[in-house]
Amino acid sequence: MIPDGRPLVADAIVRHRRGNLVISECEITDADGQTVAIAQSSGLLLERTARPAQRATDRRLLSVLFTDVVGSTERARQLGDARWRELLDEHNALVRRQLELHKGREVKTTGDGFLATFDSPTRAVECARAIRDAMRGLGLEIRAGIHTGDCELVGGDVAGLAVHV
Repeated sequence: MIPDGRPLVADAIVRHRRGNLVISECEITDADGQTVAIAQSSGLLLERTARPAQRATDRRLLSVLFTDVVGSTERARQLGDARWRELLDEHNALVRRQLELHKGREVKTTGDGFLATFDSPTRAVECARAIRDAMRGLGLEIRAGIHTGDCELVGGDVAGLAVHV
């Protein structure tokens, strides 16, 4: 992430390969799609037998909370990029505060929304209500969806049917 908290995206492509030697190029863009860095690197491909073994996926029963700002595209158009970014920063700070208070774990942001997990549906519902109430002070309305089910923990992300329902 850059200092303003917006995520960066890296796209890489292999430009040349000879045997197990590769030369790749990477372009890094900000949330506005602007290129902020370009890098080239070389590397050695691992032999198939030398690759780390896949570890078993950890599964847990979790309550998954999704939030989304209602009418965000129109609101961003009305406010302009700079003011919309400021408002989103305030939104993000308020959501993160409520996640902390309700013992939620931020998984990721989705532009104007969040994906978070909780160890109980009650905490997820209470957090969603608190976020909704906090957003009124910013003049924003949110949608929230909650689903409880068996989730796969993959690195810092969650996956599985419970996340997609």
